[in-house]
Amino acid sequence: RCLSDWSSDVCSSDLSVCAEATTFQNLLDQVRRDSADFRNWQDSFSWNNAGLSAGEEQGLVLPLAFDFAELPGSQVFGELKFTTLRQDAVCERFQLKLSVRRQDDLVWLEFHYDAGSLDRTTVERWSTHFLTLMAAAAASPETLTSRLPLLDATERHRLLADWNQTAAGYPRDRCIHELFEAQVEKTLDVLALRYEDECLTYRQLNEQANQLAHYLRGKGVRPDSLVGLCVDRSASMMVAVLAILKAGGAYVPLSAEHPKPRLMQQLAGVAVLLTEAKFECLMPAFGGPVVLLDNDREQWEKQPNTNPQAVTSPENFAYVIYTSGSTGTPKGVAVRHRNLVNYTSFIQQRLELEKYPEPLHFATVSTLGADLGNTCIYPSLVSGGCLHVIGHDVAADSDRLRDYMGRYPVDVLKIVPSHLMALLNSGGGREVLPSKHLVMGGEALTVPLLKKILEAGGTCEVLNHYGPTETTVGSLTLRLKDYNWQDSAAQTIPIGRPIANTRIYILDPQGEPVPVGVAGELYIGGDGVTAGYVNQPDRTAERFVPERFVAYESAKMYRTGDLVRYLPDGNVEFLGRVDDQVKIRGF
Repeated sequence: RCLSDWSSDVCSSDLSVCAEATTFQNLLDQVRRDSADFRNWQDSFSWNNAGLSAGEEQGLVLPLAFDFAELPGSQVFGELKFTTLRQDAVCERFQLKLSVRRQDDLVWLEFHYDAGSLDRTTVERWSTHFLTLMAAAAASPETLTSRLPLLDATERHRLLADWNQTAAGYPRDRCIHELFEAQVEKTLDVLALRYEDECLTYRQLNEQANQLAHYLRGKGVRPDSLVGLCVDRSASMMVAVLAILKAGGAYVPLSAEHPKPRLMQQLAGVAVLLTEAKFECLMPAFGGPVVLLDNDREQWEKQPNTNPQAVTSPENFAYVIYTSGSTGTPKGVAVRHRNLVNYTSFIQQRLELEKYPEPLHFATVSTLGADLGNTCIYPSLVSGGCLHVIGHDVAADSDRLRDYMGRYPVDVLKIVPSHLMALLNSGGGREVLPSKHLVMGGEALTVPLLKKILEAGGTCEVLNHYGPTETTVGSLTLRLKDYNWQDSAAQTIPIGRPIANTRIYILDPQGEPVPVGVAGELYIGGDGVTAGYVNQPDRTAERFVPERFVAYESAKMYRTGDLVRYLPDGNVEFLGRVDDQVKIRGF
């Protein structure tokens, strides 16, 4: 039997299992023994003898074929010398075949490929990987086969260093609310916030947040104090968020719709609960101070409206967002001010806000319980923009959203692809699209959705955005204007390249980088990596592992569980999960 056929029957069950713990020398010895056993059969094998019908034989295409031949040595007859240069017999259809010829002391390796399925550059790259592996095996045959490298020094440096050159400056010594306060001084009477018909200027928003912050300080809120936040989407919601940050605390978004056992888990370690009267009865028993944003308004409005004395450092927590608990227990991701400031600074640059003569209008349509909305919230408030807080009932109704965006300008919108598709399918049209920037995140961005946007007459620039909560809102982005998606055969859009001060690694199960085009698990390092999970050191250690590809020992990288691969241009393509996690509308 030919080796390619034998390998499909045997290698998948025997060799691949033992490859993890087998040295290359042992594997080679096994192949020699087995090849001697089936050598007598190789000329008598045919596809039809394997039980394939003629029709099945017609459609069979081998993804990888292999042949090997011993060429006779040179022969001399008088003054003539005869040498066999090559011999070929091709009876199978293949996409890629490795042909090996040995003659005297020389070995020739040739990759033959189907040009309709593979391009020359890809095959040349694979041949380099193959030679790298063979050289390592020859140099150290006692190495485990699973540890043999595929990358030479040049490509390894490109993947680990060159494509991770993302260093950029940002205000490392500032907290996010301090950047907001600095912006207030520049735009005191400019509109900062709109919720339906309620508007607040930067001066009004800052002063109300200051009053509530002083009140929260009086309730014991200090740096890294966790403050549970359960309020309706409104202008007061943003007053509460800024007040918690100014007081020194970190807000923990809560949903009154969640069951009490989950809320009890989220309230563990919370120092103060900030909510509204209508939600108080829905909260589980809480032993700490409870502040009612509405009923206690007269009390906190008596506080000073000046900025509280700064007590927070960039290393303190800004917020804690609980995951959906796919493994049983929700995990509270603790995001530092430094993480959030780095992300916010990058997004301002990526959206090129400086090129617009007037500040932009940003819309947030998602819950605080997911960090999706932070793409619009903080870049708006630290750049002098106007933040539109849109209620869930409006965001879910294409007619109402179209009416809202017809009355008020919206330049920047961050939204989940399935949410936007539902709006467009229900007659949303161009009116539900922002005028300048559309940021897509939380799910894979598909070509059919992009076509739908074009059909609706959208002229905004589209930014694909990827990032787990554990690495602060977003870690990779791709501007569609920089990518020729219309000529691509893929149905999903790549997630792009790492943002500023972020490093990514695509690793195999042994923790080694994989070549371009090869699937691996995505690990993320850099300034976006958060402090881990609140009060869960074991789970933090499991997912936040040492970033061993950099010089400083304290660096951590987050193991995402997402399966991705590098494309030849350096963009990253999302392929799926390494586990059974399912994402629905960004959750």
